Formats: sequence, structure tokens, C-alpha cells
Amino acid sequence: MLAVKFGLSTENLRAYVGMITDETLGFMSKELRVSNQWQGFDALDAMSELTILTASRTLQGKEVRAGLDKTFAQRYEHLDGGFTPINFMFPKLPLPSYRRRDKAQKAMSEFYQGIIRKRREGTHDHEYDMISALQSSSYKDGTPLSDRDIAHMMIALLMAGQHTSSATSSWTLLHLAERPDVWNELYQEQKERFGNPDGTFRDLTYEDLKELKVLDYVIRETLRLHAPIHSIMRKVISDISVPNSLSSPKQSENGSYVIPKGHFVLASPGVAQMDPLIWQNAEEWNPHRWNDESGVAAMAAEQYTEGDKVDYGYGSVSKGTESPYQPFGAGRHRCIGESFAYVQLQTILATLCRNVELKLQGPFPSPNYQTMIVLPLKGQTKIMYKLRA
Repeated sequence: MLAVKFGLSTENLRAYVGMITDETLGFMSKELRVSNQWQGFDALDAMSELTILTASRTLQGKEVRAGLDKTFAQRYEHLDGGFTPINFMFPKLPLPSYRRRDKAQKAMSEFYQGIIRKRREGTHDHEYDMISALQSSSYKDGTPLSDRDIAHMMIALLMAGQHTSSATSSWTLLHLAERPDVWNELYQEQKERFGNPDGTFRDLTYEDLKELKVLDYVIRETLRLHAPIHSIMRKVISDISVPNSLSSPKQSENGSYVIPKGHFVLASPGVAQMDPLIWQNAEEWNPHRWNDESGVAAMAAEQYTEGDKVDYGYGSVSKGTESPYQPFGAGRHRCIGESFAYVQLQTILATLCRNVELKLQGPFPSPNYQTMIVLPLKGQTKIMYKLRA
């Protein structure tokens, strides 16, 4: 936990802004080949690729980023294909996708262990990054992490936020492409805060990102309307009494609903975040709802970020359990990568906004609830873009 916390420190987040900016500009130039002519890209495909590029360069280190070729991408795709509901229900089926997954996992493990060996031999020039932090870490009993342990943790770290960040950035771009007025608001915000007299922009910084109110509202609203994870399950370790329930499989003397020890509970953040009894025009994407200081959104955000604080080992955060808005979960299992995810999303969106105009091609896509992460339906995410005039 402490080693992972190292990579998410404020000091590192400051450094990540420049790295993510460079990766985004390089992606626009090499992959999107942005020009003065309108052309199209698939939002989900593009954001999936850009997310893994930026995450690898920041959290993983420059050696890992340099190794992200087509072979690595294919291995990641095969490994990712082994994380679907059927894999959890039936973990040992003799299916081709399972064999591809296992082969990819072994190859990726060897890739990371190779980097570690070369560092130990002194043949790799490297930064003090996550691998370095893990190499100097140990378990609670004092046992140092093996190369294999480190490799597997790096694989987990690479995959941890890939789906959620790529899904959220895709949904955000799709809404912005549909709403050029909001895209222009983001651009004007950039001009007001970072514009130079000659029409260029000064570089983004970590502190700057915290001051971009419109960008913050856009991300919050996208996370509200498109909760990345549709289901969160927890095992009950002791009887939980929930008052004022109408019915119960186990009734207590005071009429409370009791969830027995050993049972599982399932929460769906997307239900509360789109409840019409809580949110006005709940199904409408409206970033400005977060600008109303007396509104439901502002109340929900304050409950989520400013409520009772607790440190679970990676910095003080609000428990967030009273809020109807929980895009990163709540309590002890609240996402440790929340701060990084915001920096990643904000930097990518701000950099794109400075450079391109957008418009949506075709109708707005429907969500695909058959995946573990709620993604836009494949084939419906085409966005048109060109250089800003």
C-alpha cells in the first residue's frame, strides 16, 4: 500500500501533468494526425489507447512506456479478455480466451521481471518510479517483495484504472462533441486562465487544474450520469441493522431490516446518481447543475469530499457514505487512484480542448450494461475533429 501511495503523492501528481500533456500532444500528432480538415476517430478506441499510454508513462515509468508496442498491446488485450463475468463465475473453463489470457499474463510478467533484472545489473538508466518503490518494499512480516510479486503488482496497477478512465473520458468527449457550447466554455476557460498575448497557452500545472471550475463540472456530471462501475459487492462480516425497511429476510425486534452475517450486499452507484427523486432532470447531462451552491449536486459533492475524514493508509479522505454521488466508491474501499484519475482526465481534456474542435457523428450512443464497466456501445462512438481555427 505504501509503495502504491508513493506513486500517487502530490509531488508525483505535479510531475505527471507535464507527462500526460506530452503524451496527449504526441497522440494527436502521430495517431489522430490532426489537421485543418474534418476527420473522425472512434472515441472509445482512441481514449483506451491514450489512457494506457498516459498511465504507463506516469505510474509505470519510462522503460515500460518505451515497451508499449503492438505486441504489448495485443498481450494487454488478451489479458483484458480474461476479466469478464464468465471468468469469475467459471474460472477454469477450457476456452481459447482463457488460454490467451494465461499466455499473455506470463509474457507480461516476464516483461516486467526483465526490466527489474536489468536495473539490478545496472544496465538500465531509470527514474525513482513505482518499480523502484516496490523493490524497496516488504510485507508486514518483513519479507521483501520478489521480482514476480513486483511484476504482478505492476500488471494490476496498469489494469486498475484503464477501463474506468477510458470509459469516463470517452463518455465525456461524446457529450462535449454533442454540446459544442460547453466545449467552447472549456476553451474560453483555458484562454482566460492560460492564454498568452500571442494566442498560445502557458503550460498546465497541477495547481492550475484545481482552479478549472467548468472542467470540474463537466467531469463530475459525466461521472454522475455514467457511473463507471455498475455493481459493487461486499461481504457482510457481522449483522447489519438497517432501520425503516418494509420487509426483511430476518426481522429484528424493533422492526429493522437486518442483513445477516455471511450474506453479500450489492450497491449500484448509478441508481442513486440518476434517481429522479434526488436529481432534477436526472437523465440530462447538465454540468451547470454543479454550479448551484444551494442545489442537490453541491450538497452531494460536499458530502462526498468534505464529510467525516478518515485515513485508510493513503491519505485523509471523506468517508463519503452519506452522499448520493459516489463515482469512486466510499468508505474503506474508496478508490485509491481517485486523485490520479482526475489529474489524468483533466489534463487530457484540457490539452485536447486547446487544440481541436469537435462534433458528434450520428446519434448519441447507448450504454452497454453487459460489460463489467459501463461503456458506450461499440460502433456508435465516432467523433469528428479538426484543428481549432
